Amino acid sequence: MKLKNLLLEAETFTATNKATGKTAVFKSKDSRDAAVKSGTHAEIEKDKDATKASKSKVNIFNKSSEEPKSTTSTSTPSNMGVDKVVYNTRTKTVGIVRMADERGETKTDADGNVNTSELEPYNPMKYPHQKDAKVAPSTSKEIETRSLWTPFAQDKTNDEPKSEPTTPQPKKRPGNPQVNKEAKKKAEQYGITPQKLGNEKYKEAMLQAAVSALTDSNYHSEARELVAKLEGRPEFAKRPEYPSIKDPKFKEKMADIRKNSADGSIYMNGTGDVDDYGTDVSQASGWDGVQAADAIAFTLRMNGFHKEADTIQSIFDDKPYMKNEGRISLSKLVNESEAQEIANLTGLRVPAVEKFINDNDIHARKLLAYLKIKGPKTLSNRMDISTAIVGKPNNKFAQGIIKAFKK
Repeated sequence: MKLKNLLLEAETFTATNKATGKTAVFKSKDSRDAAVKSGTHAEIEKDKDATKASKSKVNIFNKSSEEPKSTTSTSTPSNMGVDKVVYNTRTKTVGIVRMADERGETKTDADGNVNTSELEPYNPMKYPHQKDAKVAPSTSKEIETRSLWTPFAQDKTNDEPKSEPTTPQPKKRPGNPQVNKEAKKKAEQYGITPQKLGNEKYKEAMLQAAVSALTDSNYHSEARELVAKLEGRPEFAKRPEYPSIKDPKFKEKMADIRKNSADGSIYMNGTGDVDDYGTDVSQASGWDGVQAADAIAFTLRMNGFHKEADTIQSIFDDKPYMKNEGRISLSKLVNESEAQEIANLTGLRVPAVEKFINDNDIHARKLLAYLKIKGPKTLSNRMDISTAIVGKPNNKFAQGIIKAFKK
């Protein structure tokens, strides 16, 4: 049989004329079907079987309306809708959802259009595998400006990452929003950013700044504890026994202290802009060491350095003065270290300072903060306080100090 005849046979469509009983030949299937539908013709039995068979065959070019539906929902979960902060498990990036639909596709500022199945709600405090996520500066700025990330809000959905089950993580303090904002702004002003310093130098600078902030806030014990954790030297948390300057072996003993205590650590010796930054954050917090540390931890988190932020905040986890989700009661912090620092600034003996504070119910932290303020009257202020403490009882300077700093 010739190819032409084969093609003609393949393209022939027949039906029985009801009036004559004869087989009619149509040029197309549509023509044949139209005649059958109009009632003038009847489809031949073999053609009916062929039609049924053709419907049962799989057409690789067309999607069947009867194809199995996916068992995985493609709709966008409520905690990954527009303006939600999400983590991309494929690219390890953090992004803001720009557009989400019901087809399983989500658009973020970081990665453009991605499969919704690749995304998770961003919360590195809850999901440790997100801690090394990459965050673009523009994304970080928008998240902060618009307050899009609320890690401490109650999650009301069940759309949580299931790939890495984890043990419950301790709740991290969000810090004081105003102090956090100031800390982030100051870091950028000083050029303390991963973009300018590189990741390793940036982490080192921020940890030095945290120690500086704690020290400036008079949280000396906590500063040493942080250094001990960072260095992996638990003994560094202990305060050294400093020799008297009159000690014949003063230099040798100080050299040993610098070698075998927190005093000699690179983290305890931040200089220049790094030290100034830590001091600025301390002052912005009102010399509240907890808020200062939290603010530096916040800035680290905004740049993706969650491990370092966790380390800074962890030094307060077991402190008895912590309560109410990490807020601090300053009234419980009148201690010997404050009296010691006031004594250092005024040239007085520690017992005299402690007696004055206790007898007159003085708010030692506020008095210390006042003494630390730098300006043209710094020296005269310290002399006035010195006179108030060692002068005649109830002298005018004492009256002024008691009035200003009484609890």
